[in-house]
Amino acid sequence: MSLIPTLISEGGPLMPLIVLAALAGYVLACERLLVWAGWHWRDRPLLRVNNGAELAGRLKELAAKADLTPYRRILTQALYAARYPPDKREAAVQAAVMGQISKVEARISTIGWLGTILPLLGLLGTVSGMITTFEQLSVTTSRQVLSVGLSEALWTTEVGLIGALPLLAAHHLLSRLKARWLNHLERSLSLIAITARATAAKAGGRGKSLQPAQPGTRDEP
Repeated sequence: MSLIPTLISEGGPLMPLIVLAALAGYVLACERLLVWAGWHWRDRPLLRVNNGAELAGRLKELAAKADLTPYRRILTQALYAARYPPDKREAAVQAAVMGQISKVEARISTIGWLGTILPLLGLLGTVSGMITTFEQLSVTTSRQVLSVGLSEALWTTEVGLIGALPLLAAHHLLSRLKARWLNHLERSLSLIAITARATAAKAGGRGKSLQPAQPGTRDEP
């Protein structure tokens, strides 16, 4: 724990900002990764289903649980909207997706942004340290002054780069998880739509078969 106070004391005026940004990014990244791990664990029964009817059955079994993931919420609303006409069905599914996508994308861009600015802050600290060093060298030629200025410049660069690497890796991983989530969602919505069309076609065919046959007409002799 003594490393952070040492960095702050030896890294110049920008070091506290760099350390704070890195720690904030780590907290956000850990929170998002834990949330995504929980979603994946709870959605496992639905991810490998290849049949719309089976998917509907599993959704009904899981509907009693209060802790619904965004994936379950969208599919549940899509299953409910399957009884609507095709135009209203598509609008209802799109509204369900838009209502949950903010939870899926939450903080991912912020993590990437923090990972991007950390090296820039480190570079700014490097420039600041070099300027301070040259200003002091104009007054004195002490080697100690030169070493302190160069140390400040190099510390900010190193901490900025080291702090950015885990955040960029977490941003890449979360972006991949989001892309896979969207692929699974599109596949499940397609299964529900296919099942809804098949059910509607079967109901329409049954209705036609139940209609009385129209009497034929023939010419009088």
